[in-house]
Formats: sequence, structure tokens, C-alpha cells
Amino acid sequence: MLIRKLVALFAFGLTSAHVGAFADTAPAQEGPGSPGWFPFAITGDMEGDSVTDFSALLREPAGEDGFVEIKDGHFYTGDERLRIWGVNVTFEANFPTHEDAEKVAKRLAGLGVNAVRIHHHDMGNTPRGIWQPAKDGHREMDPGQLELQDYFFNQLNERGIYLNLNLHVSRSFTKEEGFIDRGDSRAFMFDKYLLYFVPEMRERFKEFCREYLWHRNPYRDNMRRVDDPGIAMVEITNENAFSTHDLSIIDDLAEPYRKELQQQWNTWLIKRYGTTAKLLKAWEPTAEQRLGAVMVGGDDFGKNKPAKPWWLHAAKGDVEMVPDQPGPQKSIPALRLDIIKQGEHVQSQELMCQGLTIEKGKAYTVSYWVRSDEPRGLYVDVSNSGPTNWYGLGYTEKVSVTTQWQHVIRPFIATSTNDGDARLCFKFGKSAANLELAGVTLQEGAAFVGLGEGESLEAANVPLPGTGSGLAMLEDGHQFFMDVEVEFIQDMTRYLRDDLGVKVPITGSQASYHGAHVTAESCEYVDMHGYWHHPSFPGKSWDRNNWFVKNIPMEQFPGEDTLTRAGTWRILGRPFTVSEWMIPSPNNFAASTAPFAGVLAALQDWDGVFFFNYHTLGGQWDIQGLYGFFNLTGDPVKLALMGVSANLYVRGDLKPLSKVAAGTLNERPSPLLAFDRQIGIDPELEHPTVPSPDKFLSDPDGQVVWQTDAPRKARLIVNTPATRGLFGLVADSETKLDGLTMSIGSVDRDYACVFVSSYDGSALEEASRLVLVAVGRAESPGMAWNEDRTTVGNDWGRGPAEVNGIPATFTLDASVSAVYALDGDGKRLSSVPVTKAADGSSTWTIGPDDQTLWYEVRLQD
Repeated sequence: MLIRKLVALFAFGLTSAHVGAFADTAPAQEGPGSPGWFPFAITGDMEGDSVTDFSALLREPAGEDGFVEIKDGHFYTGDERLRIWGVNVTFEANFPTHEDAEKVAKRLAGLGVNAVRIHHHDMGNTPRGIWQPAKDGHREMDPGQLELQDYFFNQLNERGIYLNLNLHVSRSFTKEEGFIDRGDSRAFMFDKYLLYFVPEMRERFKEFCREYLWHRNPYRDNMRRVDDPGIAMVEITNENAFSTHDLSIIDDLAEPYRKELQQQWNTWLIKRYGTTAKLLKAWEPTAEQRLGAVMVGGDDFGKNKPAKPWWLHAAKGDVEMVPDQPGPQKSIPALRLDIIKQGEHVQSQELMCQGLTIEKGKAYTVSYWVRSDEPRGLYVDVSNSGPTNWYGLGYTEKVSVTTQWQHVIRPFIATSTNDGDARLCFKFGKSAANLELAGVTLQEGAAFVGLGEGESLEAANVPLPGTGSGLAMLEDGHQFFMDVEVEFIQDMTRYLRDDLGVKVPITGSQASYHGAHVTAESCEYVDMHGYWHHPSFPGKSWDRNNWFVKNIPMEQFPGEDTLTRAGTWRILGRPFTVSEWMIPSPNNFAASTAPFAGVLAALQDWDGVFFFNYHTLGGQWDIQGLYGFFNLTGDPVKLALMGVSANLYVRGDLKPLSKVAAGTLNERPSPLLAFDRQIGIDPELEHPTVPSPDKFLSDPDGQVVWQTDAPRKARLIVNTPATRGLFGLVADSETKLDGLTMSIGSVDRDYACVFVSSYDGSALEEASRLVLVAVGRAESPGMAWNEDRTTVGNDWGRGPAEVNGIPATFTLDASVSAVYALDGDGKRLSSVPVTKAADGSSTWTIGPDDQTLWYEVRLQD
């Protein structure tokens, strides 16, 4: 899962986006128990003849046409494209009972799901994970867990559902296996980047891969997993960043891992330069890179309260600035920040210098002195100033501050240009420890620091890049880290394919965790993750009592949304998947999770989307109601739209864009182009083929229009022969599509997703049956919302979930014989009156009284 913001290694990458404030929608206060709300549950136990059964999109069994392979830059089975519409299962859900496995496979197929990503199965011991307790220095898989997984895999495959096997997700190499106790430091969580360069870990990992992939499934003709065509792809390691990290990972390295990495660093330098003399010559800054004009600072900083362009962002009275304090030297005064009340979030309290101009590709150096009353963290960056764009411009770092003065010197290369609206920012919220800063400077050019006494290539003791390192040393460090990553992925790919016999596509980790260069050099297909406002945890990580979400609709933010931005990482000519996608709960506007995925995947001609997550718990597959950030099982509004959204993508109702916009390894294409043409990276290009537009562009063929001119009416309109609809802030509006008019009444928060799709793939007017889905939002009774509706803490209420019915009137240019409201299993509940006009069209009205989210529409035989 995406459990942290991405930060930049040596400030070469980008930080996560801060999305602008929600443009107010109707502040309705409806919810469970209100008029028009009713319980609704989708179990997936559809009747075979129901229009809500989308299993016809799957071909049974999975793998009947042979192994998944890459042809013409896409996934194929035989001569047919494989478009993956998948879900993740995590932790205990990877090991269902036989009865549950049969039930779940049927339900997923009925939802149109054709793939399952096996995730977080490797974290713990049975029953939560696949392991037995370590014994005699080794950790072995539990035979009982393997048997449950074998049966589950077979049930999925028999229903036409492929598997995505993840090999390293959340395993930590334990003290019982002979590795050092690393405590609870997040720097070592799940041994992510350590796996790249610690030889003993790689060997243990290979042992697991061999045992896991050579395991024979008795329910699949005793096939080894490497020989099973029902397995579609393999991911080596999940969300494993190394070359895109900042320098703090080096500072956090403990022995013997730091020594191991430094040895590899020196071996790399010796191969690159040969002698210390050549290394020092290479590390001298060029004339263009040498220190130049001072842009900010530094001698006057701390003498008086910072005035413009320095600005303190904090709640009134929470922080007091005390100037003219003793600094690290007599000539360098300090500014003291007394924390009266700590900010709830890191960014709640900031000291910044604004109005700066930063030019892409130029070298700069940030330097400052810092200390605190007690150890604490401090986030520092050079970034855009908002209000919607807060991306870093080349330098982002979390500094570990101690009670002793330390001098931080950070050269960096700007990754983007900002003409007059950049900032140097110190973020210090979430800690009550008082802070002192002195000698704060931003200067053009790069500082140069050579080797220390006794340090040389000949002695093989050149230190790892760190505070005060020169720009060229940082660049070499960046390249070294990339080379370490590439070597690992290539070595593991060779091992999996040549030694173990894996026959399906293999990728390393997610592209934004590798960076474009590493991905292009080492991954057979490209994968990304995306969440629209993943929950944030201002205190302890994953504290279920202390979190918040930004409860705003993605429809209002084209180009800033996480799906189009994920698509900028695609490498043209290779398959592209998003193996984790979700608008996490609770969110008033989360119903569009599946429609957004269906639209983007179809237009961009992607190869797969996996929703995160279908289920996590052991058992409880029939749970009703929202019970966590990511789980689909109890969320009726998201489940109701899975099938019709699969029609757009898997069935091919929505055609791919015909034009292409290619970016480069150093400059990805603009996400503003994502509805105008297919976007991705061409590694051979030096310059993008299409410049970044000034505004978002919609589909030129008119299949999909993303309307954002009026934010309070932002919506997407889909108009294809077999599926038509709209989603977003659509209340009190009429939309005329080809042969179909939809009039939406007043709804809670103005929000709804409404689709009409043919059952057999023919045009609506020519089909015998249609499925109509109309949803708003779901909420479990008793959810303990705060006033801002940004959190429910640990009180998610109790199911079954209630939903709001959508009042709407439809006129179709065809003769409709009947409309039926359906229950959660797709069975008929009641009839809806239909009026026929003289011109042959038919009109009907739906609403909360029907007590349903979906309907069957029968056309005249």
C-alpha cells in the first residue's frame, strides 16, 4: 500500500502533491436514517440470468489460451488482449476456507473481476500470513496456509480469474533468522531498500521465491506455480524506494548494513574513476555550478523577527519567534521558535521565505544551522507556494535535529522552473520541542566539499554521500543507487525466469518508487499505485484513532487527480498497470472509484487496474457496511459500479484515444493531456513531443467530456453506443446523450454516478436488456464524523450500510417494455412504470422509494 509520501533522493525527485481546497458543494447533512436513505447490501450472489451478473466478461478457465505474454506492448493470452480488472486481497483474506474460496470466486466473477493481486501474505505467521515461526535460523511456509491458498487459487482460476503474485510485500527478516534487531524504525520497515544491497537478504529472498514458485498445487493438476498459466504476472517487491529516497536513509543505516553499502559504493567508484586524483577532479564543480549569488540570508537571519519575504504560518499564539539568540558562532545569531502549542500536522507550522525564482537544471545550495531543546524532526524543502501546487522543486528532506548545533549544507539541482513564486520552507509542526535556526542561506551554485583526511579510493573508505557533499558527489550517489536497484531487479528477473522458470511478465516495484530511468532499464512492464487523498496520520503511523482525509471530489481537479498523474509514468511500448487504486473511505464522493478507473484505463489503453482492497479480514466475507479505509466488501456504492465500469474498459465500450503525447525520462508528459491523447514516456526522446497545455483537454472524439468550467457542477459525461452515463456534481441537471436523456433531481451533496449499459455489448437502442445503476454515497449508521467530516476516528458505525436513492428520469429512443428495481443479488423487487411516446421513445422515473441502486431495463422484443 501507499503508506507514505514520496520524497526525493538528493532532491532529484518530486514530493507528493498538495491538492487545492474543495470548491464548496451543497452542505447537505443527510445520512443514515434521513428520508430517502435505506439499507442495501451487494453480496455478489447474482442469479445467472441477472443483468447485474458481469461474469460473461471473463473467459473460463483463466489460462486456457496459454500463458500471459507481452506482444505489441500489451498483455495477451493467445491472440486476445488481456485487460485486467482486478482487486487486491490482503493478510488473512489470502487464506480463505474452502467454502469461502468458492463463494468469493463466484462473487468476484459476478462483479466482472478477472484478476486478484495476492498482497501482504508474507508479513506474519499463520493465521495472518504464510509463515511458521522461525526455527533453527530459518523461516518456512506453513503447509496449512499453502493448502488454503492452493484451493483459493484454483477456485479463482476456474472462474476465469487470473493471479498477480507479489513476492516481497511486508516480510521483515527477523532476529531469529540471524539478522539484527532493527526495532520499529520506519527506515527499516519490511526491509524494503535493504533488500536491494544486503547479500544475505537477497539469498533468503531467493530461497522463498524458489519454494513458493516451485510449490505444487494439488488442485491444479499438481502444477508448480511457475508452470500454471492461471498466474498472469509477478511483482518482485512492493513500493520499494531506494534511488528516489532522500539522504536521510543513509543517516539511518545501522551496521553492518552501512558498512556493506559503503563497500559497494567504493567498488562502484573504483570502477568508475580508478584513482582518487581522477575522482576529485570529477567532483570539482564546473564554473556554472560554483557558488554564486545569495538569494536568501544569511548573516542577518535571526537578528530581528523575520519580515517579508520571511513569513510564519501558525495559529495565532501557538508559536513565538524570539530573535537575537546565541547562535553556533558569535557572528551568527539565531532565531528561536518557542512552541506554545504544537501543530496537529507537520505543515500546520511553517517558517518560509517566499517570492523566489528557481530555474530548472540550475544548481543551488541550501545551508543553515539548526538545534532544538530535545531531539525532533524538521522538514525542509524548496517548493512551489500553492495554492494548489505544492510540489518540491528539487530539495526535500526530513532532518533529525538534536540538542547540538549542526550545520546542514545541501546542494541540489532544480527539477522545475518557478518564476517568482517559489519558497524555502521549514515545516516544524507535530512536535513540542523548541527549535533554533541560524545562518539560513539559499545560494545559486553548488558548494564543494572534498574528502576528509585519510579518505581515498585506494583505501576504499570514501564516505557515502551526506551532509556537505558536493553536487557531483551527490550525482554519483544518485547514479550509484540507481545502479544498485537496476542490478537487483535484473538479477532477480534472471533468477526468476532462467533458474525458476517463470514464464509470465515480471516487474520490479512501482515506477514512482524506482524513478523513470530505473524502470525503463529493468522492468518488463510498468506498474503504479494511486489513491485520491489517502488517509493521513498526524501522530503515530496508522493510528486508527488519529487520522484524517480530505473529503473532496476528484471530479473538481482534472490534471491534479492521482490517476492521470499515475499515467504519466507509463513507458510507451510496454504494458502499464495500476495495481493499487482507490478513493479511500470515508469520502462523500468515493462512488466514482470504479468509473474513474474504467474511463482512464480505456482511454489510455492501459493493461490493468487492481482496486485496493477487496477484503482484509479472516472470514467475514459477508460483512455489510464500511469498516475501513480501503475494503470493497461492505461498500455497496463502489461494488454497484464495478460491472458497468468494466464494460467501459474490459468489454471495450470506450475506445482508446488515437493520438499519443510522449514525454522523456527526465520530463514526463503533462497529466492535463490525459483526456486528449494517450500519455507516457519514450526513453529515446530528449524532448516531449507535445508541450504542456495551459488547461485540461477533454476527449476530442466526444466519448468522454470532463466538465470543470463550473467547479460546483464538475462532472464527467460518458457517451458510447453501449454505455452512457455521468458522474460528479450532477444534481438538478438534464444531460442529453445520443438517444438518451437523463434528468437528475436533488441529491445529497449534489453528488451521483448514473450509468445505463447494455447487457450484451450492443448499442442501448438495439439491446434486449440494459442495466441501470444510480448511486450516491454509502454510510454505516453511527459513523462518528467530526464537524469537518474529515475523520470518524475508530468509530465506523455498524452495518448494514445505508445509501441514498437517486431521483432521476430517463428517456430512451427505443421501445422499453419494462423496468424492474433489483435487490442486492440482482433479483427483481418491483416494477417501475414506463411511458411510451408517439415518436417511439420511452420514459421512466426512479427514486428512493424503489429501495435499490440498480435496475433492469427490458426493451421490446
